[in-house]
Amino acid sequence: YYMPYSNGIKLSYNKKNSWVDVPIPNEYLISNYNYDEGKLKENTYYITHKKTAFISNFNSDILITITDDKGKTWNKVEMKDAYQGGDLFIGFSSQDFGYCVITTDVAMGKQYSHVYITTDGGKTFKEIGNTNEVYPHIITGVGFLDENIGFIGFRYENDNNPTVYRTEDLGKTWDKLDIKLPPEYSSDYATPLSMKFDKDNIMLPVKLRDSDKIINFISTYKGLTFEYSE
Repeated sequence: YYMPYSNGIKLSYNKKNSWVDVPIPNEYLISNYNYDEGKLKENTYYITHKKTAFISNFNSDILITITDDKGKTWNKVEMKDAYQGGDLFIGFSSQDFGYCVITTDVAMGKQYSHVYITTDGGKTFKEIGNTNEVYPHIITGVGFLDENIGFIGFRYENDNNPTVYRTEDLGKTWDKLDIKLPPEYSSDYATPLSMKFDKDNIMLPVKLRDSDKIINFISTYKGLTFEYSE
């Protein structure tokens, strides 16, 4: 569990029996918070018993804050002048391999991104490829299955079906997946969200504009194909 309070964020790993403070300065923490919904912005945090990470910004600087021991100790990574004006994404596929995506502000329906990965548990991050040349539009979901296979999802534009690009060479190349809405929602407009992973099984949540609901697609083929799950 996490709990925002006046001076920051508290975490509980034992069903709210005890709490630890997250050492993110308030000027950075503001960027994580969705004031309309009274909670942290989706995709700016990754919380598990084995690893917890937050990505935030203050002005042009990025701060990544990570713990591997339930808040006893924390590692901080600063990325100077890295913020581009858009949304932030962070996640981990294993204890060592993780990723973050920094996006630009949206202009004329276009948005660009910078994709970073870590192979040392979040001590350092390096920039890899991106989807800027193949699909420079609004990013709504990010995820990596492993150290090679990753996904970026985009808000609907011309195609009302879920728009998701997949890489299997750690961002050198990206290919669009063929994912179709089921017949009962075929006239709706789909926004893919960040995927959830369980070994090689992948769940892709998709938010529908007109139906105002979230439906799920499942892949057991490392994301090569997805099927609608009722």
